[in-house]
Amino acid sequence: MKFSQQFTVSLDDVDEQGHVNNVTYLRWIQDIAVAHLRDAATEEMQANFGWVVVRHEIDYKKPGFENDKFTVSTWVGD
Repeated sequence: MKFSQQFTVSLDDVDEQGHVNNVTYLRWIQDIAVAHLRDAATEEMQANFGWVVVRHEIDYKKPGFENDKFTVSTWVGD
């Protein structure tokens, strides 16, 4: 099941090079993983099971700048 969420780049997300900092992408990955869990799992499931990210992959296609919008997606594997 695929889950997507949109993030808008804030000034705090931008580094001294003027584009989105790599740490911001990792934060978005963490944020969407938690949002996906809350969307997909019942409260009982959330209380009894943990969510573990075993792999993440970021494809940097072009730099992001303040006010740009990014759609981030995650999905559950086998």
